[in-house]
Amino acid sequence: MGVRSASAALARGVVSAAISLGAPREMLLAALGHRWEDLSAYDLRIATRDTAALWHAIEQWANDPLIAVRVARAIAASSGAALFQYTVRAAPTIELAWERLTPLLALFFGQDFEPITREVGGCWELGYRLPLAPEPPVPRSEEAIVIGFVEQCRAAAPGFAPLALCFQHAANAPLAAWRAAVGGPVEFDASFYGVRITERGYRAPIATHDPTLASLIAALSKPLVATPVQAPSYSDAVARVIRDRVERGQPVTVDRIANDLHVSRRTLQRQLQAAHTSVRAELERVRHDAALALLRDDRLSIAEISARLGFADPSQFTRAMRRWSGAAPSQLRSRGAS
Repeated sequence: MGVRSASAALARGVVSAAISLGAPREMLLAALGHRWEDLSAYDLRIATRDTAALWHAIEQWANDPLIAVRVARAIAASSGAALFQYTVRAAPTIELAWERLTPLLALFFGQDFEPITREVGGCWELGYRLPLAPEPPVPRSEEAIVIGFVEQCRAAAPGFAPLALCFQHAANAPLAAWRAAVGGPVEFDASFYGVRITERGYRAPIATHDPTLASLIAALSKPLVATPVQAPSYSDAVARVIRDRVERGQPVTVDRIANDLHVSRRTLQRQLQAAHTSVRAELERVRHDAALALLRDDRLSIAEISARLGFADPSQFTRAMRRWSGAAPSQLRSRGAS
């Protein structure tokens, strides 16, 4: 797992939007730790800690918990997100727009993210999942990215009406205020960042799409995408399926994982054996990572975390944590779940 970073173009868009809202440019650049002219460099990546510092400065200046909504709309109304605007407008449907946008997520996150495109209960979930440890996401930054995507899709396709905007982090304002600000339901503490939409919304046509924009998109994206995102390993794919099941409270067995991956039980076991792992080992890895993240949330009791991770009782969870980390959950929580 590498250090997460974002393209300087994204930071430049956020700084420009905040300036248009009245924030002092010098304050923003001082918080970011970069010069304005540096943000034009295609090869410059902005570390997550610097992005966090920038958004902290914006929040302090605005004194508005919903400032990400205003920033996202300012970016959408400017040329700061031209690559993503053109990608949406060049596609004939929201489905194809998202398919073309997904590879560009690497501009935001490098290789340390998981794209999400899945059908769940007759609806579609589109977005991405970020690891919560060792470096947590920057809430306002992720809000701006998700809201910016929604604004682009709403403008291009009137049939695009999200059932919910989803965020992995906790809410920082009343849900009623969020619903009013974004014009629809919002879900916090979700399993991913993105949107949940109906089948109709997923297939919604973009009536004014312009296929001639394809060449412009290629010219804009070529200098930004220096290297392709590394394909996930087979064990990573298994871990993602297990993570989804754990988060939904569903059982994890070899047969169920094989079914989710559309392979036979024998193929699943052979592939995992070749990768020197197993379903049990991947389940323990997922549970361990999730436990460390959940222990940072003081609102959750040890018993609640144990149940969420699928343990029969807290004592079983405690034994597992001692085996994985050499300490009880309560001890890890007091240390900051390191």
